[in-house]
Amino acid sequence: MTAAIVASAFGAVLVAVLILLYRSSERRRALEKKVRTFQSEIVEASADSLVGRRLAPTGDEEFDALSTTINSLLDALGERDEKLQHRDRLVSDLARTLPEIVVIHEQRILFANDSAAALLGVPPEQLIDRDVSDLVKPAYRALFRKTMTRLLEGENERRPLEIQLINGNEQGLWVEAQSSVIEYRGSRAVMTIARDVSYRKSLELSLSRS
Repeated sequence: MTAAIVASAFGAVLVAVLILLYRSSERRRALEKKVRTFQSEIVEASADSLVGRRLAPTGDEEFDALSTTINSLLDALGERDEKLQHRDRLVSDLARTLPEIVVIHEQRILFANDSAAALLGVPPEQLIDRDVSDLVKPAYRALFRKTMTRLLEGENERRPLEIQLINGNEQGLWVEAQSSVIEYRGSRAVMTIARDVSYRKSLELSLSRS
């Protein structure tokens, strides 16, 4: 996405170059054709920046100077994207090894581990892009949404939430959910880790009754 934005910016620069360089209607038409071709190559190269596609020399000194600058920027963007993807893979791989329920989300789920998917009895992939509050019992959804909104707006919420998740059982699953803001896929997201506290809640209920 970042590379596409850069490509659009270069398009605007090239339009300015066109206005400054044309000397006659023929020169203008020739430049317009060259700019359209050049813009198309920029967009294609920016889309493939991670696989190493770059702009080829055109034989035109002015455009080749621009190509060199653009290729340098695409190299930098490609390296940055590779680092971000490597970090995201490390986070996802770690989450998969945890026995706790782990979900990375905004309003919708971006990643879920096997423990999270087991709540609904589906593969983790089927949770992607679902509303994260779908995992929460209706009685606790408003509290959960409010807390997640505050986190994404920058408030520091350190206290864990004791809520019930949907797990196919009528009573639901009591969990202690701790959430924090992380950077995932280049943007802010929330990582929520939920620990099963059903046994503790059962003891508390038994003690309160006695």
